Amino acid sequence: MFVTSCLNEVSWSEDSGSSWRTVTPPAWPLGFRHSWPAVVELGPAEIGVVNVVDGAVQIRFGSY
Repeated sequence: MFVTSCLNEVSWSEDSGSSWRTVTPPAWPLGFRHSWPAVVELGPAEIGVVNVVDGAVQIRFGSY
């Protein structure tokens, strides 16, 4: 399970949310901003993190 927030970090859990780990380094080292990031499952074991950075929509890809 993956989550994100306006801290612009992505966290993941292998135990249905009982414990969490933060992905390092962050996709965007912005700190707290109302940038409304989102996590999208793109395929088997692949996610994308979508964000608005400096007025432009950007996506970063990752696998798990």
